Amino acid sequence: MDAHLVEINDPMKEHFLFTTVLQKESAHAEKAMWIGASDMLTENSWVWVKSKRHMTFRNWKMRLVDALKEGHGHCLALQTLPQFEWKEVKCSERHGFICEFE
Repeated sequence: MDAHLVEINDPMKEHFLFTTVLQKESAHAEKAMWIGASDMLTENSWVWVKSKRHMTFRNWKMRLVDALKEGHGHCLALQTLPQFEWKEVKCSERHGFICEFE
């Protein structure tokens, strides 16, 4: 099986992940969990790393818009605490991760 960081392509998949991760006690210990997108090649042009597809579904929270403009990082994580939201982070940070299988 080929496992890789999860790609969130639609609201239904995002909702599934949020409700599934919320049910796991270990997720509450993590402040953020890696998902498989990066804008490392071109700033603010987010691409799913495994499929090489540009993001067509995005769910950045409004309060993160300024952080995105400043380019704080080039990798994407789901912030789990205090609430779920997509967060641009430095690729060198240590976090848990969410994988999917082909």
